[in-house]
Amino acid sequence: MERPDPLNALSLSDRFAPYTALWNVTGQPAISLPLFHSDDGLPVGVQLVGPPAGDTIWLTLAGQLEQTVPWRRKFSPLALGTQE
Repeated sequence: MERPDPLNALSLSDRFAPYTALWNVTGQPAISLPLFHSDDGLPVGVQLVGPPAGDTIWLTLAGQLEQTVPWRRKFSPLALGTQE
């Protein structure tokens, strides 16, 4: 049985998640938050990266940001089917 090539898997991940693979490989915690919307209503995310074993920092910050800038009930016109 042929062993999978980890660099190939990393390369393939760039197609659908180009900004997360690096942090997965290095073990650094990262979080992407949909804090803003563009003029056409599409979500714009912000990615934050922390030190190794710093998960608590980002989970706490994400909770605070969600309370300040709630995104849970925001939907783009594209998602709602109301775009022109």
